[in-house]
Amino acid sequence: MAIWDGKERRVHARIRRKVACKANVGELVMVGSTQDISTGGLRFEAELDAETLKSADKAHGNVTLLLGSQELVLRARVIWIDGNVVALAFKDDARSDEGKALKAFLDSEV
Repeated sequence: MAIWDGKERRVHARIRRKVACKANVGELVMVGSTQDISTGGLRFEAELDAETLKSADKAHGNVTLLLGSQELVLRARVIWIDGNVVALAFKDDARSDEGKALKAFLDSEV
């Protein structure tokens, strides 16, 4: 049996949930749906080709999550891009109004 002795990189627990979202980062506006979400960030599949998405790598901006009838806008930055999958880290933490709203949504999902 293999034993993994590495350190866990994730600080925040993630939930798998498809949520419609729009990210405005750098010069791009990307729409798509999330693959997973945490209070620290999200990973989503963008409806743009991989070549176009490369220009958003490490860019800063906002991401809008469509949570039922509510839109939640969070400041974010792109961490990595792999094909048409984009990972964003949130700049708003759990103490901000936006962070509290996101945490309430995530708590209601688990």
